[in-house]
This record gives sequence, structure tokens and C-alpha cells, in this order.
Amino acid sequence: MKPSAPQIRKVLTISCFMVCGMVILMSLYGTLAHFGFGDNFFRHYFSILGLNFICALPLQLLVAGPLTRFLFSRMFPVRTTAPGV
Repeated sequence: MKPSAPQIRKVLTISCFMVCGMVILMSLYGTLAHFGFGDNFFRHYFSILGLNFICALPLQLLVAGPLTRFLFSRMFPVRTTAPGV
């Protein structure tokens, strides 16, 4: 992605990739912790993967991401000059 791309495009791209990575790894962890590596491992893993993706992506895009950006913009405002200048 180009640095000149719109901010919303950068935010959505980062959020989608972050959700994909987290869902893949955490679904693997949850499947191994709950069911172990048995005969039905892949069936359990892909069903959990689908459910986690359906839940995580809208939650990240609609709730967690905007709330975090709002709170961080209030806690850490962007300064136009360097401190101490």
C-alpha cells in the first residue's frame, strides 16, 4: 500500500490482516486446548475458524477498532511541534 493511500484504507487493511492472523492462530490454540489433535481435528478446527472469523471481523471493524482509535486519540493527541521547542 502506498503511503499516500487514504487513512481509512490503511486502517481497514491493517484491521483485516490482524483479524485474519489472530483468528487462524487462536482457533488453532483453542482447538488443540479443547479437543486435542485427534481424528476430528481438522473438522473441529475449520468449524471453529469459521465461527471465530464471523464474530471477530465485525467486532474489530465496528466496535474495538473505532473505540481504541478514539481513546488513543484522546490519550495521545498529535502534536504539531516538538516538545520543549
